[in-house]
Amino acid sequence: MSIIKKTGIVVSNVNGNVRIMLQKDSGCGSCSTCGGCDIKPVFFTTEDYPDLKVGDKVVLESENRKIVFSTWKMYVMPVIMILIGAVIPNVFLAGKGFDMNVLTFLSVLIFLAISLLILNKIDKKFNSNEIIKIKECVE
Repeated sequence: MSIIKKTGIVVSNVNGNVRIMLQKDSGCGSCSTCGGCDIKPVFFTTEDYPDLKVGDKVVLESENRKIVFSTWKMYVMPVIMILIGAVIPNVFLAGKGFDMNVLTFLSVLIFLAISLLILNKIDKKFNSNEIIKIKECVE
């Protein structure tokens, strides 16, 4: 089991809702202008940490498989739904006298909308504490 660890700084704590700033290690691969890009920090918000103060350095940990699965849900599922939307009219309505390009386009849009609604419901049930945990406070 692979563990990902990142160090961050607490930038706000409102009633235990903590916002942590993580500085990316790099924004891209190695190139001739390495270091020439402006790498923006990433912010992470979590709940139930009332003892943390602004300016505290913390270590965030997550299992690699949980991050991969979350990424899969957010990126791969819409692609699969788009493919399903493209295939269905071509399988079930081929040769029926309809304009297949228009039907395929509309079906793709409908399946994309369905996938976004599903992801929205998943996002509302999502608890970031289950995936990323604050393990320690660094001095």
